[in-house]
Amino acid sequence: MWMCCNKTIILNTKNNSRLYGTANSWPWIVALYINNAKVFCGGFLISYQHVVTAAHCVLGVTPSTITVYAGIQTLSSRSSGQSRVVYNLTTHPSYSASDFTNDIAILTLQSVFDQTSIVGKCCLTFVTSLPSIGEHAVIVGWGVTSSTSTTVSDQLLQGVIQVQSSSSSCSPTPSRLQLCTG
Repeated sequence: MWMCCNKTIILNTKNNSRLYGTANSWPWIVALYINNAKVFCGGFLISYQHVVTAAHCVLGVTPSTITVYAGIQTLSSRSSGQSRVVYNLTTHPSYSASDFTNDIAILTLQSVFDQTSIVGKCCLTFVTSLPSIGEHAVIVGWGVTSSTSTTVSDQLLQGVIQVQSSSSSCSPTPSRLQLCTG
């Protein structure tokens, strides 16, 4: 159990644990849709008008075609949340599509999200060091649930992963900018 943004998080740290995110556990997690038709990536709110996502998600995409949904647990029930259209997107100037170095982007929304019990911004830390090897971390999203699947989960999921040494997993050329997990 630990605290994040004044919320108590209780996690099962057994290997391969995968849990449905309990309702409103992650109010800063958002789903990105292109042309309001299909979810294509996730992100998180760092302010009520800014979203962090992966640069590879938005490369070549026109900002105004991206709709961001906040406050949803189930993709098929997105009408229960709030939606905002992207006004501008900025990818890291040193992003590399070939090896995903600096794979980060900031989306600026046309209007701010309303703060509610199910929509909130992420609390950012001022800690500049990476977690230690063996430490547990949480991943959250609507991604695929197995290496053989291409179907995205309809339900927001959370999982516990363990930080590993850069020599045990990661790309062929790990760097100080990568966090290796397994």
